[in-house]
Amino acid sequence: MSRNLLIAMLLLFQSAATQVPALRGTVVDPTGALIPGAGVTVEDLAAGTVLTTVTDGRGDFVFSNVTLGKIRVTVTLAGFMKWTRELTATAQEIRLAVTLTPDVQNVNVSVRDLPMVGNNVISLSSASVSQRSRQGGRRRVVNDGSRRVNTESYDYIQENPFVRVSQQPRTTFAADVDTASYANLRRYLNEEKLPPKDAVRIEELVNYFKFDSEQPAGRHPVAIQTEVAIPFWASSHRLVRIGIRARDIDISSRKPANLVFLVDVSGSMEEDNKLPLVQRSLHLLVNQLRKDDIVTMVVYAGNSGLVLPPTRGDHKADIDSAIDNLHAGGSTNGGEGIQLAYQKAVENFVPDGTNRVILATDGDFNVGVTNEGDLVRLIEKQARSGVFLTVLGFGVGNYKDSTLEKLADKGHGNYAYIDTFNEAKRVLVEQMSGTLMTVAKDVKIQVEFNPDEVQAYRLIGYENRLLADEDFDNDSKQG
Repeated sequence: MSRNLLIAMLLLFQSAATQVPALRGTVVDPTGALIPGAGVTVEDLAAGTVLTTVTDGRGDFVFSNVTLGKIRVTVTLAGFMKWTRELTATAQEIRLAVTLTPDVQNVNVSVRDLPMVGNNVISLSSASVSQRSRQGGRRRVVNDGSRRVNTESYDYIQENPFVRVSQQPRTTFAADVDTASYANLRRYLNEEKLPPKDAVRIEELVNYFKFDSEQPAGRHPVAIQTEVAIPFWASSHRLVRIGIRARDIDISSRKPANLVFLVDVSGSMEEDNKLPLVQRSLHLLVNQLRKDDIVTMVVYAGNSGLVLPPTRGDHKADIDSAIDNLHAGGSTNGGEGIQLAYQKAVENFVPDGTNRVILATDGDFNVGVTNEGDLVRLIEKQARSGVFLTVLGFGVGNYKDSTLEKLADKGHGNYAYIDTFNEAKRVLVEQMSGTLMTVAKDVKIQVEFNPDEVQAYRLIGYENRLLADEDFDNDSKQG
């Protein structure tokens, strides 16, 4: 794990003095088929507060924090009629069986939403539209040809539910300090657009900022700081931020670095916010190199190749020239490039130094190893070499956030999205220690609540980093 501020996490909990009945349910269609991805809301009719979740892959949903009294439960999904019911919540658990009815009369599909082959529009039935709307986490907008096809993809996120302390007093998860979600979210807002829901990873928004936390004292490797606040949306709850910070490291005294720049030069990287911005960004990093550093550069398009052999960091003119000579064109064989980059990193491995592959891409792999699962397994295998991975994401329209986030995770590295030159300076200059140095790896966090003080809690963010409690002390298990 990189960066001096290791992690900041948010937890929301309820006082043990509040009665909290559970509400569970399953959502199906008229044939009995389970419906994942349906939106479920519970409104407290007295207080006006609203809780939300979505059904999981089994069509199930659960709320562990429904307050006593009159509530309204609503279930919605595009292509189906809204289901709603008013209930009285008591201290007993509530179970609901929800059947959503297809709203055939109100299924409206515009031409720009239909997939296209050449200039021919393929028709969609209402049933296929309903199925498509259930596929959370993937955003694909196709239009009539007047605008570019948008194939950006984001993994489906189901927010962590409230958990009763009496049933599960601990929450365990793997930590990271990725910041890509914040920069990507900002890009959408600057374009006056709302981001896809699944592009928002709360922990990355929190960890984008530097907190004024105290450094560790004495022999302690980390310092832990907590803050408690009353959230404006639920005064009976408490919001806790737990910050974990490692000791600051003087970047001037860092150990030698063995860096391999792995640059996507496929045709999709032609635009100004892709390869040209990659080149300007890498020049910033070159300025920070020392003579005892080693830089190698590998590129990939239809094929991969070595465009800069291992070069000392004080030969900046040679490195800058190799960067300037990059040109985009061809398909994207990222798997082949990854293998070559790690091979060169291992050949020049610096014991007790920093060994890292820096991948710059839009993530749109379309030749060779293209399946996301296979790419992740490839990175997982290469990471055993002791070489870490930094992923720098670029571009819009075909950006594959879901793939890049997983690659950085399994590569024991960090993930940033670079939308502007200022963001490049922040990542590669102001936070250079996070790119070139690692202060901890495979960090796991476990928080335990006192059932006499806390009734229920939920972890905000880290949905894809959750671990079983018993995995906390198991070094073979990673999030």
